[in-house]
Amino acid sequence: MAIGAALLFVVGWVDVSVQNVAETLFLKRVGVAFLPPVFLVSSLLMVASTWLVGRSNARADRTRTFPRLLAAMAVGIGVLWLLARVEAPGIFTTLMLASIQIKAVILIVFWITMGDLVDGRQAKRLFPLMLAGLTAGAVAGSFTSEWIGMAFGIEAPLAFSALVLGLGAVGGVRATTSEKGRLTRRLAATSTPRFADDGESGGDDSVASLWRRSGLFRMLAVTSACAGVLAPMLYFQFAYTADLATAEADGEHALLAVYARLRGGINLAILVTQLTAASRLYAAIGVPTSMAATPLAYLVAFVGLGVQLNLAVGIAGLALTRLQTKAFEEPALRVLGNLFPNDVRARAASLIEGPIPRAGGAVGNVVTMAAFSAGSAAWVGYAALPIA
Repeated sequence: MAIGAALLFVVGWVDVSVQNVAETLFLKRVGVAFLPPVFLVSSLLMVASTWLVGRSNARADRTRTFPRLLAAMAVGIGVLWLLARVEAPGIFTTLMLASIQIKAVILIVFWITMGDLVDGRQAKRLFPLMLAGLTAGAVAGSFTSEWIGMAFGIEAPLAFSALVLGLGAVGGVRATTSEKGRLTRRLAATSTPRFADDGESGGDDSVASLWRRSGLFRMLAVTSACAGVLAPMLYFQFAYTADLATAEADGEHALLAVYARLRGGINLAILVTQLTAASRLYAAIGVPTSMAATPLAYLVAFVGLGVQLNLAVGIAGLALTRLQTKAFEEPALRVLGNLFPNDVRARAASLIEGPIPRAGGAVGNVVTMAAFSAGSAAWVGYAALPIA
């Protein structure tokens, strides 16, 4: 658990730092009107990248793949920093696309690896606590990105992120080297859960087979797809209000400060919730029931933005939905995903955390573009309400 939490700390730091810089530069140097098309392209890329990563890692040695992936990402972020420094053509769009890919790809490999090493009963206790490492890293990375950006330039947090991720890769190599024998023995002793509705899986991990034979997979797939549709719609409305609220001479630094403080504050609240409430809530009402608050949170957020489309309401709506999603829904999805049999668990988890919500995100961005083109930013929320 300690190793997992430490590696997630690194991922959280890098993810939020890169996002803060990428979105600041994109909104101020490209424009908020181009955000939905970029999100659409990113969602389509995510469908492909998460599918390929999940597929290739379902049968790979994840203890070797994970640190190599971190090292490759560190090099890539370093290259993006150099290109952003010289303002290479298309770099701000490229940086925006890359910032959305980083965490999703890394976490797929990470959670597949963790799924190998713990059973469902252990996952229920350990995953919410382990996720606190990811959130703590996001808190640290978000607040420090403002200080680093103010002191060394808007692009500087990218260089620090590459360094932090490189250190994480070194730590991942050392951890998997020292723990490999013990983890391998633990994996061999892990019991094999079964599908609740039809017994043995038979080894067929195709999408059609999982959908047809597992009610658990159907429920998680639909949940992930709907959340994927709604997330970019709400985020566009928030970004629209944030861009308008920082339309001054030093707008880039002002917007970076908004992102850094908002994400830092949200993740701090998530961290406290993960450490104090998540496991207790699961024990009290059950893991599936705890996920029911997510669509209600989206409803509240979209209704609020429909009444008053401004930065304060946008921040409140984003904070509410992120708190529910990150503190309760995502750990619940991973706990429930650990109930799949060993021979299909990696495949099912990679689909639920990768291509399915990303495909939903593509749909959400298409709806966002259509609503914004036909009316205004407020229309995006009106279109989201029936989906929520």
